[in-house]
Amino acid sequence: MRPLFLTYLPLVLATLLSGCASVGEFPATAAEVNFDGEQGHTGWAKYERACLIRDVRLSEALPAAEKALGFSKFDLKKSDTAAGVVIGEHGATPYDYNIMAAIYLRAEGKDVRIRIHVQASRDIGFLGDATERNWTVEIESSLRAILQRQ
Repeated sequence: MRPLFLTYLPLVLATLLSGCASVGEFPATAAEVNFDGEQGHTGWAKYERACLIRDVRLSEALPAAEKALGFSKFDLKKSDTAAGVVIGEHGATPYDYNIMAAIYLRAEGKDVRIRIHVQASRDIGFLGDATERNWTVEIESSLRAILQRQ
């Protein structure tokens, strides 16, 4: 007879892994993103932020977005200049695990519009949705600081 924990192990693993964020659930290009859409807490473990960075070329903003994710301790998972998207993954924190962040960039004249999406795993912990709310602010602040130094 199999131990009871082995019987339920596949179910437990499937439940845990089904809530994980992944690169595939983000829009693939900046063209698919509504830069004027809702901001703040926009879904379970999901936060979004939009901003405009003045007098910056897209060719400067894309590498700065990669660095901004690095400064926020995200590992780069995807960077596509033609699509205007940079995506990174962060390790676990006391509140979150499997955090993904996407930065979308679109040129507007001499400026660049930015849209930041952060999605953490959709777990059902003791505190409910306890995703850190400052990820988008931290990434935007890092991006602005990098661009000011250039």
